[in-house]
Parts: sequence; C-alpha cells; structure tokens
Amino acid sequence: MEKNKIVHDEVIYGIVRIYGKLGLYEDAQQTSVDIEKLGLLTDEKTCGKLAMAQVHLNAGNHEKALDVLQLMRSRNVEMSKFAYGVLLRCFITKEDVGSAEVTFHVLSRRGALDAVCCNDLLILYVKLGLMEKAKALITQIRTDQVHFDEDLYRTVMDVYCREGMIADAEKLIKEMGNIGLSMDKINKTSLMTMYGKSGGLQQAEDLFKALEQPDAAACANMVSLYVENGEMYKTKEMLKSLLEMTSGLSVASQLITKSVREGKQLTVSSLYGSSVNLKVL
Repeated sequence: MEKNKIVHDEVIYGIVRIYGKLGLYEDAQQTSVDIEKLGLLTDEKTCGKLAMAQVHLNAGNHEKALDVLQLMRSRNVEMSKFAYGVLLRCFITKEDVGSAEVTFHVLSRRGALDAVCCNDLLILYVKLGLMEKAKALITQIRTDQVHFDEDLYRTVMDVYCREGMIADAEKLIKEMGNIGLSMDKINKTSLMTMYGKSGGLQQAEDLFKALEQPDAAACANMVSLYVENGEMYKTKEMLKSLLEMTSGLSVASQLITKSVREGKQLTVSSLYGSSVNLKVL
C-alpha cells in the first residue's frame, strides 16, 4: 500500500472495526497504537481515532471512547457527523442526559439528525422516566421531518402507549401500515394495556387474540386488565392459561407482589385465591 501510494485511512479504519466486531479488543487497540506511531493516517488521524472510539464504545468502555474523542477535539480535529454520533452514543450509554442533549442539538443544527440517534435519545428518556422530554423529542423529530426507521416507529409507539395517547397511537398504526410495517409483540402488549386502562377492554382483548403465541407477560397483562375491569370469571380463565405456561407461576407471583406493593388488597385476594385453587386443581 505504501509503495503504491494507496491512502490508508479507510482500510485501517476497516481493520480496526473488524477487530472490534470480532471481539478482538486488544488487537484493535494495538493496531491503533502501531498505526499512530508509524504516522500512516492522513487527515489528522480522524478515521483511525474514530474507529478506535467506536471499538471502545462497543466493548462497553464509553469512558475510553470519550477520551479518544476529547483527544481529537484537543487537536482541533473537525468533528464529523459520524464523530458526533459516536459522542452521542457515549453520553447515552453513560446516561448523561445534559451532555447527550447538547450533542443532539449540535447534530440538529447541522441538519444531521437520523432515526438512529433520535431513537437512542428517546430510549434514554423512556428508561429514565423522562416522559415529557420524550414527547417533546417526538414533536421535534416530526418538525425536523426525520425519516423514521422500524426501531424509531416502535419506540414512539411505546411512548404513546405509556402516556395513554390513544389518538396518536392509532394514527401511528396507520402510518406504519401504509409502509408495510407491523407492530411487534411488545408494542401490541403496550397497546393492550393502554386500551384496557382507558375503558377499551374489548380492543385489548382483540389485540390479545391477534397474538400468534401469547407469552406469560401478555397473559399477566390481561389478568390485570380483567381485575381492574371487574371481570373475575375472565380473570380466573386467564390465570388458568397463565399457570399452564412454563414460567406462569413465577409471573403470577410477580403480579401478586406488584399488587401488594400498590396496595390493591381486593386484587391480591382474588389473584391469590384463584392461583392457589388452580394450582391445586
């Protein structure tokens, strides 16, 4: 490559990334060090440094990834869209909301927002319970006309369901359908909860029946909705189905514990009595 005056940057970047993807962290690190010593990279070592930052991040070492990016900044290396994307992921992994937001706004000002970075920040907000920020971010994403991918659609749906935003959720369902996307099991379970808590028990039941293979979590969800709506016969029938599953008894126990924690004594009594009777049967 040297003899033929081939630019090394992209090739070296690829080699470092391949090592990282294969889990050969030490090889990636050593290659990065050797290349820097030999001075083989052009463009102020941007490609190699970014590759190593990404390897650190994928290996769970976000602090080391941040150190690499800070070193680039200290050398006045111009930060690309990709570099800011890696920086954003570092702050999100660190759960540093303030720094993540600053980095996100830089990307926004540059017109460089994409579905991946939007989804990553949205997931962080949901994880930390910052639902007002999550809803504000969705509004910004719509305003900036960010092209949605499948993951972003599903995270937005999760926010709508958690917040009981029925009209927005139904509009999003149609939007997804128009481009050939369907909801996954997690989204359908979230929708079941939203409908059930807002008085739409029939809609929740329809969604449950539409599941190809309802799991223990979906059954437990329906048990809670039936109890909340006073449907005790359906509660017992659903509990029977739940307890016939491999992890059913464990999930039922968790459901009872949650009810105790929330102080729902009548619910606890009903669930406990039904589960004990069914177990005996």
